[in-house]
Amino acid sequence: MTKLSQIFPIYDISSKGVIISDNKASLTACFELTMPIIFTMGESQFEDMVERFRNFIELLGEEVIVHKQDMFHREVFSYHPEEFGKEHDADFIETSYLLHFNERNYLNCRTYLYITKLNTGSLKSFMSKDFAKSDDSVFVSSILGASEVLKDYIEFRHIDKTELLSAKSPVSRYMNFSSADLEEYKDIDFSNNSVFVGSTRVQIYSVDDLNQYPTDNIGYHSHYQGLPVSNLFSFSYPFDCPHVVNSYIYIPNQKGLKKKKKKRIGDLKGFNVKGS
Repeated sequence: MTKLSQIFPIYDISSKGVIISDNKASLTACFELTMPIIFTMGESQFEDMVERFRNFIELLGEEVIVHKQDMFHREVFSYHPEEFGKEHDADFIETSYLLHFNERNYLNCRTYLYITKLNTGSLKSFMSKDFAKSDDSVFVSSILGASEVLKDYIEFRHIDKTELLSAKSPVSRYMNFSSADLEEYKDIDFSNNSVFVGSTRVQIYSVDDLNQYPTDNIGYHSHYQGLPVSNLFSFSYPFDCPHVVNSYIYIPNQKGLKKKKKKRIGDLKGFNVKGS
């Protein structure tokens, strides 16, 4: 039987809420993102937001994995006047609009961002798990500092240790495939060539081949029903079912990457291609 520690290779969670991996003492900080409301921005704003996100990634440095996770779960909209500040001075049209959707199902999206600093084993990297514990506050502060370039569009909220260990943890919500605050994890069943989380059947798809990606929209935004939508939003927002989308960006060591590319170019030059 597989142990849970093998599925979650976590050595410890520091007091600052940084997850330390059990294999190479890599550090992972978790953040909840508040994204702009979809369809509320123009094309120039989307371009600026994507460029700022690119700048944010560059500020994170090398040997970093950026993991964006969008969780879409079905919830029920409930209208409580006191929560909207309309208990005394309610606008008739706005109130009627809210009452129209009261107690209706909708897909609510929560977006999380996980930043992992890999331990490459070099002298300039983290030397041990104990050292990683002492350096966690610097790690979180550097990410929050870099996120300032996005403050006009995206709000970052650092998830601390207490929340990571609670029922509100994004790990708990992901493993339970639910937005409910569940204290225990549901059973995961892999029998009959299927995946079940509790009684819910889960289908998993991966896109890891460049040929699977579209080539007609390599820009800052796309259009949906005539309205611009930033490419920072999950491509799955039109889906009408609960789902989770995981997107990853790996920033390798640039010197090592250039060295590999030069070697690759040298190898290709060794071929005498007719007509080239």
